[in-house]
Amino acid sequence: MKKTLLLFLLVIISCEEKHDIKLDLKLNESYKIAVINEIAINENDTDGFNIVNILNSISQTEYIVKKIDKDLYFLEGRIKFIKFEISTPNGTVTMNSKGTRKEDIMSNFLKKMIDKPFNLCLNKSGKVEKIENLENIYSNLLDDVKGISKKQKEELQVQLKDKFNEIAFKEEIEIFTNVYPSEKIALNEKWSKKSNKTLMNLKGLYENTYKLRKLQKNSAFIDGNTLMVEFKSEKNDLPRYNLNGTVKLKFKLNRKSGWIKEGLLDQKLKGYIEVSDNLSKTKTSKKPLTIDNRIMISGY
Repeated sequence: MKKTLLLFLLVIISCEEKHDIKLDLKLNESYKIAVINEIAINENDTDGFNIVNILNSISQTEYIVKKIDKDLYFLEGRIKFIKFEISTPNGTVTMNSKGTRKEDIMSNFLKKMIDKPFNLCLNKSGKVEKIENLENIYSNLLDDVKGISKKQKEELQVQLKDKFNEIAFKEEIEIFTNVYPSEKIALNEKWSKKSNKTLMNLKGLYENTYKLRKLQKNSAFIDGNTLMVEFKSEKNDLPRYNLNGTVKLKFKLNRKSGWIKEGLLDQKLKGYIEVSDNLSKTKTSKKPLTIDNRIMISGY
């Protein structure tokens, strides 16, 4: 009797309906994404003061499918809008690609980055295979900037290239694309994927576990979490960081195209920042540090 019941249960499990959750983009169609990224950095200094720095950004990007080759999608991307807001105890600085004041140099930089085409290749599982022509975004930003030296321009150009390189773009895009399972899955079934992430120039590795939580006629709901993620400074230069914590993710996908409708990443990190002692060049001190990072995504 027990063997018969066990066999019956195995048959039920094996016959559970599997669902193909993947990208199914259409040629010449447009797919847009908006990302709000909020970072709050809470630092306790050696005198017991609590210092809070807040970095917020908003971006909108449009992708058009230019070519489909088997399981690969070749997209043309264009940034449509960027806004940065940095708040420190010394005040708040805002940069906006729609800024109109000529003296607002940083906003004018962002404005020049708008509608510059770059190329992206994605597979149906959401992995970024290749990114090209990112130099279009930043190559001419400094051409007509006055009041800074040639050397300063060269240094800024290097910083821009570092910010908008292939690795950085790949990480940002895969936040909302590298979530699809590699094969058909059943409701409540789990799968794992790894991805890299850079936070404040610190490198981290996510080992995410995802679950297909719910299915509706037009939407698929996926939950994810990372039990532990660690960020460490790669160099011995000061300041040095050592942070670890957890990540929770939620996604709502369009069942027809697979494109994201809504996404949320909540990341909480704790650790320390090691800095040189004010009174000694050889001694260092460690300050407690917490970082709360929330990324909200809308696709359409």
